[in-house]
Amino acid sequence: MDIQFNTPTNVIYFWAVVALSVILVVGYLRRSLLLNRIAPIRMIPRLTGTSSNGRRRFRIGLLIAVAMLLCLSILDPRWGTKYKE
Repeated sequence: MDIQFNTPTNVIYFWAVVALSVILVVGYLRRSLLLNRIAPIRMIPRLTGTSSNGRRRFRIGLLIAVAMLLCLSILDPRWGTKYKE
């Protein structure tokens, strides 16, 4: 079974996924640094009681995975066998 891509020129969109990943990770790290600068360590759980770091990381990972799968679907992969008569 052969995998072929009908539009291999769309591979350039994976650079958008890389840029999105960098933006999301930098935003996450920047938020943590700013929160540590603004409030003392003991006060942070009270200020961020309704938000979860694990949920935020999961959401970032899910967004990156969805963007990668979307770019993969844009490539229009085809697999199977071709019969010649």
